[in-house]
Amino acid sequence: MNDPQSLHKYLYTHADPVNGTDPTGMFGLGGAMLGASLAGHIASVKSSVDIMVFEAVVATIEGVQAGMTAGEILSKYMTDQIEGILFGFVIVKAGAIISNIFENGITVLSAVRRSGNTSQRPIVLISNRRISATALEQDIKVLGKSAPPAIRVDNVRIDSHFKDIVQRQRVKEWHEWCIKTPGASSIRVDQTQVSVSGTRLGENRPDYQFTLSPGEYTLPNGSKIKIEENTRIYVEFDNVTSNRANGHLRRIAANDRNGIIVLESNNSEGVLSSDIYGI
Repeated sequence: MNDPQSLHKYLYTHADPVNGTDPTGMFGLGGAMLGASLAGHIASVKSSVDIMVFEAVVATIEGVQAGMTAGEILSKYMTDQIEGILFGFVIVKAGAIISNIFENGITVLSAVRRSGNTSQRPIVLISNRRISATALEQDIKVLGKSAPPAIRVDNVRIDSHFKDIVQRQRVKEWHEWCIKTPGASSIRVDQTQVSVSGTRLGENRPDYQFTLSPGEYTLPNGSKIKIEENTRIYVEFDNVTSNRANGHLRRIAANDRNGIIVLESNNSEGVLSSDIYGI
């Protein structure tokens, strides 16, 4: 009742289709774009926020015209943007999954893990796609050179490198798996990327890397893989709100075209997805 325009059955975006879009009639364009930006790890958050600011101004003007209080205007605006963020994130993530299924021959599965006292079921995407990238000049310069000795991996080193609690716990789970798994060797945390023979592949430092000898394995995320020759495994950990992951993946892939790369994305509640490339 406080917003008469919203009661009109056929009125689209408060009679302002040039500056607004609302596929479901429930959320803001800025929120939807921000959600899509977060889901796609793309650096367009600023433009999304700019639109959200614009929509805040429009919502304020419309609210005043409709006789709404400041609290009602703010509440409606925040609700619209939050719904938009969720919609944008889900649509882009779902689109990526469907695209990968048809284009890259991936397997989708649910893997059970425990975080504290709660069971988490991250979506696991196993892809045969090789990430296409070109090696950087600074990595080419050190290719094949001797690598620094591996630093002993323990909880102290893991805690010092990973500040995110979820990521820290997840690294420890991967490390415990490597320690107990025959065939896993040459483990490094935040050290120079190296080949299966131990020589340098670049100046970059993957979060967690190790070598698997030929055999069949069930990884910590629940996925089953078959290794036919000594293969380097790289695991990167990233927060869903970050846009750093794609750059890390491309650099690792450019330096080792035979490696397998795992990207685990998380929020404060736990691991949301675990994408595997190069199977």
